[in-house]
Amino acid sequence: MAINWGLKWLIIAENDHLKGVYSLFKFIKYNMHGKIFGQLLLLLVAVNFSPLSFADIIWIDVRSQVEYDIDHIVGDVRITHDNIVQGVSDILVDKNTDIYLYCRSGRRAGIAMLALKEAGYTQVSNKGGIIDVRKARGLNE
Repeated sequence: MAINWGLKWLIIAENDHLKGVYSLFKFIKYNMHGKIFGQLLLLLVAVNFSPLSFADIIWIDVRSQVEYDIDHIVGDVRITHDNIVQGVSDILVDKNTDIYLYCRSGRRAGIAMLALKEAGYTQVSNKGGIIDVRKARGLNE
């Protein structure tokens, strides 16, 4: 029985500090051959070790997909401002994690910040527009 691990598998595979967990996944995937135990263990480890659930800071671009496709900061999460609460909940972020939001000018990031605070997220900041964020983080365009 094959399982599509989707995004969680990709996030863990690309995260350097979780290479040991990725090795465990690889072992289970290739040596358990679909046994229930292997599938359940893999699922539990994927949920408990999601890199975003333990991140110090999560940068979220709240712009539209079209804007993101034109220009974005590699590695940052994109969740539209009007879907921010569900999107953040879907990526398993702890409600005390530092969440930094940005958009083009800061207006949509402000709307998203208020929605997250109303949902109980305590460490949410509006960092303004993408140009401001690049400068503050020392990133080249």
